Amino acid sequence: MSSGSNRSAHWLAIGLLVTALAVSGLQRFHVRAFGSFILILLALVAGVLALIVLRYRPGDVVTREPFEDALLPHGGRGGSGDNDAEQ
Repeated sequence: MSSGSNRSAHWLAIGLLVTALAVSGLQRFHVRAFGSFILILLALVAGVLALIVLRYRPGDVVTREPFEDALLPHGGRGGSGDNDAEQ
């Protein structure tokens, strides 16, 4: 499966998520049954994230620009960059 079809699947999933949210908003589901709305929202978001993570293959580019470790504070270990003097 190519990277292009992964992107298509990702956009399709996001489109379905937005459609589901729009329909629930028009039906005022978020007002009538807020708890259920939140559970459904979390399930939909978890499903979209799972689709993206499970369809990712090593070597696929998921961002427009690659991340460079040299650009991150502490040599790629993350952090705020405030402790640079301690290294």
